[in-house]
Amino acid sequence: MNTFRERTEKFWNWFILHEEELHNFLKDPKNYDSQGFMDMIGHTLENIFSKNMYFEFSKNNGFSFSTGGDHFLFYLLPYIIAKAPISLKYNWTFSPYKMGGISDTFGFKTETSVITIADIDILTGYDDKKNIFYIGFYNEEMSQMDDEKSLHMFLILLDSLLGENIVEMYIGPIESLKEKKGKMIKMKDLFSYIEKKLADTGREFFHNPADSYTGYELKPQEKTSLRSDLYMGTTCFFDLIGAFYNENPAIADSIASYGAKACFIYYNNLNEPPDIAINKRNEIIDKIETFVLGKKDSGNEIGIIMGTGLGEDNCYIDILLFDEEKFFENIRTTLKEYEFDFYFSEFKQNGEVIELSENNFIRNDNRFPGRFTS
Repeated sequence: MNTFRERTEKFWNWFILHEEELHNFLKDPKNYDSQGFMDMIGHTLENIFSKNMYFEFSKNNGFSFSTGGDHFLFYLLPYIIAKAPISLKYNWTFSPYKMGGISDTFGFKTETSVITIADIDILTGYDDKKNIFYIGFYNEEMSQMDDEKSLHMFLILLDSLLGENIVEMYIGPIESLKEKKGKMIKMKDLFSYIEKKLADTGREFFHNPADSYTGYELKPQEKTSLRSDLYMGTTCFFDLIGAFYNENPAIADSIASYGAKACFIYYNNLNEPPDIAINKRNEIIDKIETFVLGKKDSGNEIGIIMGTGLGEDNCYIDILLFDEEKFFENIRTTLKEYEFDFYFSEFKQNGEVIELSENNFIRNDNRFPGRFTS
């Protein structure tokens, strides 16, 4: 099975080969069977990557992907765009997901009127602990619709205004209001409101979920599986952490279907005090990023660090790999200077565990080698 890196390169080779035809389609779509042409592109993406690859064109030769509600794609799609050939960037604008920034005249045509972003009022509150915004929206005509219809319409407008990345990271529960309440703002001003609120609270405004790391704490469990000893960590991908502890392999398997790999390296911390263990782990991470993974968002990286974990027995380094084969070519020499016994595991319960030996990579029949050595 081709790696995600190889599939990405195959996609851009296809794009270069069909660039003229794609350009002509955008220039004069009347000369084409538009639905057939879009279906052809969709089938191509499915054959190269996996099913459910969403995309759209926009004016001025814009091409963007969309997550289509599949959260894990926020961590894969930026890599595809980062690897776009320079020759294409002169004539095209690429985006990893549906970006915001539409005008306040954008909206929906109903049977009786046109509802635009400028016609919708927003009631919002901010949860400082969760770093999310609660939203209630009101428009007189939308308030007469059933909640499902009005919410669907609003979400489309919200994605178009903020971008699906901002909605994913910062928007919490949404409610359709039947009447105006409290101090409301215009929907067109929502982005500015979020930006100012985050600045006022001293928080950085991230635009890429893979750049936003948050700490978490856990209560160590009976040591019957990997990561059961973990009591604190950081991550940019909470859903993956939750899926692991809920013994749900769906996210890891979905990532694998694209040729990528959600995984972690772990090693026994030899009973070192937490501050020393963390400093040593950070040093190891720096080495892995510099000599194995490569610079993030460069298009040359073969993976990214998704987070870390500290357990009563083990240290954990969470990684998303775009090219597993290249990773194994370099990880051995990078880790051999350390006194720890390192292991590699898939990011799911009972996943394959590989011992990272100095002289070889040993696939270990014991699922949990060296985990809880005293």
